Amino acid sequence: MPRPIIIDSRLYVCFHEAGHALVTYLENGSVADMEVFAPAEGRPHGRTGVRKIATSDSRSIACGGYAAELILFGLNMLGDENRNPLTEKAFIDAAIDNATEDKLQFFGAENAPTDGVWSDEQDREYMEYARYRVRPRMMPYLEELAMLAAELDEHSLITRERVEELFKVPLRR
Repeated sequence: MPRPIIIDSRLYVCFHEAGHALVTYLENGSVADMEVFAPAEGRPHGRTGVRKIATSDSRSIACGGYAAELILFGLNMLGDENRNPLTEKAFIDAAIDNATEDKLQFFGAENAPTDGVWSDEQDREYMEYARYRVRPRMMPYLEELAMLAAELDEHSLITRERVEELFKVPLRR
């Protein structure tokens, strides 16, 4: 069995961004490019430039990163800084903490909390949407998700053309 991916590691962030990209294509959108940043200090972070079309479900795209993390957790592929298996609580605490920008996209800026703290009800809505609506659509594409995450981890920046080559666009829906 492969070694667990450390939560908040560069590879973990790459899977998160690959989740956004995969769902974007499942929603008939496209990716402009993808990038992962690993500062000398602090946590790595990523960015996926999304090109949606009018019929794209923005809420699904916003949940794509968290849904990818859910998949990794469900497959027992995540670990803490010592590569020990994560408890569900530890996973959710870390994943929801990382989802601030995605929740802003999911709920809309007009619904952002003024104090910067999302309510438990909002967190539940976001997590359930990812778990029950987005993750099942991603499951047939685990190989593509893993290839894209590995490519982003290796190169730090990926163009639309490379994403589409890896995904063999158009994806089988």
